[in-house]
Amino acid sequence: QTGYLEKSEGQYSVLQLTSKSNEILYDKITVDMKLAKEKTKSEKRNSKVTLPQDRELLYAKLRELRVTIAKEQNVPAYVVFSDNSLVDMCTRLPRTSSQFTNVSGVGQKKLLQYGDIFIAEIIDFCVEMGIDEVIEIEEKPHNKKNKKTKETKEIIFPSSDILQEIEFFEEPTQITTITSKINDILKLHEYTTITVLKVSNFLISIDLLEVAGKNKIPTIKGFDIGIIREERTGSRGDYLINLYPPVVQKIIVDSVCDILAFDNK
Repeated sequence: QTGYLEKSEGQYSVLQLTSKSNEILYDKITVDMKLAKEKTKSEKRNSKVTLPQDRELLYAKLRELRVTIAKEQNVPAYVVFSDNSLVDMCTRLPRTSSQFTNVSGVGQKKLLQYGDIFIAEIIDFCVEMGIDEVIEIEEKPHNKKNKKTKETKEIIFPSSDILQEIEFFEEPTQITTITSKINDILKLHEYTTITVLKVSNFLISIDLLEVAGKNKIPTIKGFDIGIIREERTGSRGDYLINLYPPVVQKIIVDSVCDILAFDNK
């Protein structure tokens, strides 16, 4: 308002001195201004979002990914995603495009720009940690006056014509990747999407998988049909994942309506 500073033009504007600022620099005019109170170390510690130890590992990986992308695009890291967005990703663990758009600060533009690479990083983390289910967080209503109790959404089943649009992977593939590809088509046509948990539990119900401790492994029937157990190495050591061949992918796609109606209880 005093005319000593102005915003520069361009995509990433900054404050710069005006010609009027010479009055301060050379004529020794004194200008009074209020400064924001600096937070104490204690306040800074208390304002930091705390994540579970395993999610801190994911948070560090997402920050590294953000820095890499920012350097490639020559933009500040916060332009890619804010810290709050990364924390929300670590909380929600989105593994499909539709889930990723629920993350704080993510719109269609950010989804198209960065969605695939961040989702891939989250999927790798979930596989390494043996996490199947997605953390569902109820969205806050925009108008508190119209706040309603959460209701069960009606399931909108896709037609067989829609399911025919889903292409199979030629190589054995992780269930998270298969589910994500199916959901991209379902979301495109505004049908109800499926979850990794429902898909894996459905495969248990048809005797292709079985529960072994915290893991879901192929049954004899599952191995016979071509499901593979493959060893991977991560930051927490070696671990095994299931890879599903085209024949199982077709079973999943053909059974989408059954999976949508499947009761996990």
